[in-house]
Amino acid sequence: QAAFDYQAWLLARGFVATGYVVEPSSLKAHLLNNEHGSNQRLRTEGDVLSGSVANSSFSASVAVLRQTLTERLLALKHSALFLALVLGEQGSISEEQWRLFQQTGTVHLLVVSGLHIALVAAVTLLGLSVLLRPLLLLINYQYYRFFCLAGSAAVAALYALLAGFSVPTRRALAALLLAYLCLALGRRVKASTLLLSIAALFLFFNPMLASQQSFVLSFGAVAILLTIALS
Repeated sequence: QAAFDYQAWLLARGFVATGYVVEPSSLKAHLLNNEHGSNQRLRTEGDVLSGSVANSSFSASVAVLRQTLTERLLALKHSALFLALVLGEQGSISEEQWRLFQQTGTVHLLVVSGLHIALVAAVTLLGLSVLLRPLLLLINYQYYRFFCLAGSAAVAALYALLAGFSVPTRRALAALLLAYLCLALGRRVKASTLLLSIAALFLFFNPMLASQQSFVLSFGAVAILLTIALS
């Protein structure tokens, strides 16, 4: 029976080293004495995007926007559910609600992934196609399509960042961007070719993903669905 490879799991998520705090009190004192200590914090997995930390100013803007959205969702009646469904924040979900999602087989809705990215992109694309339709009187249809696709991709990318930019959201966003690129260029590409291209792209930047069950199962499930649909 194969054991869980913790080192491979860490490497696949961009962590190259681990450590622990011997004296927590000394660390707290260091942060308090540092002139920028009030703005310091330990980086977590949510701060790491594809193995590198994002630009501080851009990260701060995204954090402010996320906090604003969180406050708006907290004002709603079922705030815990909205936080989980929109931003993937599951900390406020009660045990009773967890059991309900498990019994109905809808736990995957609480994890921001391809479904959420696709819905955001589709709604944005539909809205832009209506709002920008008057531009057809001034510009060519190809430019009109490009503006709609670019706007939809930008909103989907921003939503992925707000939702934590986890591995599932990266996969979904990569698929969306590659599909939009083909549409913008007017190229017809087979779905299987698109799927293999996305998998190869992720493995090129992070070969350790091949050891992750979520990566294999995700692409494997889509490949099976494509095979069934085309047969």
